[in-house]
Amino acid sequence: MATRNLRDGRMRLVDGNGTPVTKEVTLMEGDLQWEIKQNTITVKDRGQLDHFRKGDEEGVAGSASFKFVEHFNSGSGSITEFLLFLGAYSANVSTTSGSDKKTLHVEFYVDDPGGGTDELIKFTHCAITGITHGQGDEYDKIGFTFQSLDPLPTFSKTNYP
Repeated sequence: MATRNLRDGRMRLVDGNGTPVTKEVTLMEGDLQWEIKQNTITVKDRGQLDHFRKGDEEGVAGSASFKFVEHFNSGSGSITEFLLFLGAYSANVSTTSGSDKKTLHVEFYVDDPGGGTDELIKFTHCAITGITHGQGDEYDKIGFTFQSLDPLPTFSKTNYP
């Protein structure tokens, strides 16, 4: 069984249009990280530790950074423009209504090197909270951080669209 990793994958950014506008990025080396927060309230009884209660729900926070093949593809706008709803993507629709910060879905597809079904890690309703760029002699690198309105990412087996 071959190891699957982000080098075997693609990222797809999706807006909230009825027929979604997408930005597809072929990934080279990179990383994907996320944090699931489970807020916990410690309850005491007369000053002594007694039990726990569930705290407020929080959305998953994450980050991705990767070497990429091209910042612009197919004559469309850049990755950064898509992430920030700028330039060629300024008319894109948010995936969250009623929010003053636009959101999008971030999907990571990891190919099965053995030719089987791909893995999908999907983060929905993501507000981009930061972007970093690096230009180099051998490769370019981009990274971004996000906050999702959902408490967990979704995982599934599916083939890349």
